[in-house]
Amino acid sequence: MDKNSIFFYLSKIHRENIILMNEIWGRTIYWCWTIRSPE
Repeated sequence: MDKNSIFFYLSKIHRENIILMNEIWGRTIYWCWTIRSPE
């Protein structure tokens, strides 16, 4: 593997991790907001 393919692989993993973290944070914030706010 050369430098470019390694960089592409790392950036691909990084982007997927960001998407995953955004989904987890979004669900956590929504869950906390739903629990905290009375109906």
